Amino acid sequence: MIKRISIQNYKSLQNVQMEMQPLMIFVGCNNAGKSNIIDAFEFMSEIVKEGPDAVAKRGGIQQILFNGDSNNSITFELGAQVIDDQSKSHELRYAIAFDADMISNYGIAKEQLFLKKDAAAEIKLLEFPTENGTAKAWNENGKQTGIIGAGKKQSYLRSFLDKREYPIIGHFSNEIQNWAFHKFFPSLMTNVVPVRRDFRLDKYGQNLPAVIHSLQSESRYDFNNIEEALKEMVPEIEILSTGLTEQGQTYIKIGEKHIKIPIPSWAMSDGTLNLLAMLATLNMSNPPSLVCLEEPENYVHPGLLEFVSNLLNKASEKTQIIVTTHSPYLLNFINPGNLFIVEKKEGITSIKKASNEKGIKEALQALGLGEMWYAGSLGGIP
Repeated sequence: MIKRISIQNYKSLQNVQMEMQPLMIFVGCNNAGKSNIIDAFEFMSEIVKEGPDAVAKRGGIQQILFNGDSNNSITFELGAQVIDDQSKSHELRYAIAFDADMISNYGIAKEQLFLKKDAAAEIKLLEFPTENGTAKAWNENGKQTGIIGAGKKQSYLRSFLDKREYPIIGHFSNEIQNWAFHKFFPSLMTNVVPVRRDFRLDKYGQNLPAVIHSLQSESRYDFNNIEEALKEMVPEIEILSTGLTEQGQTYIKIGEKHIKIPIPSWAMSDGTLNLLAMLATLNMSNPPSLVCLEEPENYVHPGLLEFVSNLLNKASEKTQIIVTTHSPYLLNFINPGNLFIVEKKEGITSIKKASNEKGIKEALQALGLGEMWYAGSLGGIP
């Protein structure tokens, strides 16, 4: 779990510090920077997995530098608690910084990982650069366990991801790479897809049929939980299943009360598909350590948003959840302590915790949280 994060000069996030929580809901007007918050986490994950591609797919380094200014340095620092394969807990501090030049080249200027022993003492596990520009790794006893020459385009966590050789670094590296980011589009979930063993939804949800088929075949516990939750949200549904084509493809289908034939995914409602994608992401027994969802209320009837809120709260008991939303109806079911207001002034995004606003407790006795935000009492509106 991420405990705290500091971000400097990434897109509109010139200087952001946040104490992190198991569930965080970000709300604000369009173009305030909500998506930039999620993209900052996604960039951190992708710079470990993909290296230069993480920068290229965003249009180059100047597109992600605050104000496009190559005099700025993008920096991330986070505190995290990770549980290793022996169920041992470790408190870590990680920092990475990127520099750029006037012709849009970039490089990693600094990368460090520390193991916290107590409030005052830390043990260095990873450092770049060291002498001769190399990156080095150490174990928790201070013994050097690895060294690699400079590449400067990809996080050095990638070089030390083997958990057998580098137990703590490797676990942390794999955890960051496994963070999940989603913005679902039901229109992409209606197609037939090749049958394959796949238990994790991609960003937009287009592999949902393969995931549901895999769960139905090999993880009945998770599949049954998803089916029961979907039936509770949409009572007309009696059965969730998948179909097969002669070409070795699969698709989602449901059985409805009073309808004799199954309904395939291309005839299902967008709201039902979006709910199913959320369930396949959040209602799993072994989710990634961080799940980010953009606008989960899309396509969903307002009357079901209490179910969505309950799903988010339950999922946050076993993984960390970050959500962006524009829905005042969803906010009516959110604890004020989980709500964060995002605003942007003069191109700079700021974040404040809703529960810190003066008079919120008294106002909530008469108004819902969504009404307070929509009325402008909390900020974060046009």
